[in-house]
Amino acid sequence: MKKVLFVAAAGMVLFASCRKTRVCTCTYANGSGTYTETYLLATKKNATTYCDANESSGVSCEID
Repeated sequence: MKKVLFVAAAGMVLFASCRKTRVCTCTYANGSGTYTETYLLATKKNATTYCDANESSGVSCEID
C-alpha cells in the first residue's frame, strides 16, 4: 500500500510541475509595438492554444 501511495504522490508532483506561469508576446506586423499576456498556472499546451487565438492578420504571437 505504501508503494502505491508513493507512486501516486510522485505522479502528482510531476503533473503539478507542468503548470506554471507562461507569457505570450504578440508583435504587430507593421512594427508599431508589442504586448504581452500572462497565463497563470497554465500548461504549455493550453497557453499555446490561448496565445495562438490572439493571432490575426496583423499580429503574430508566441510563448516565451
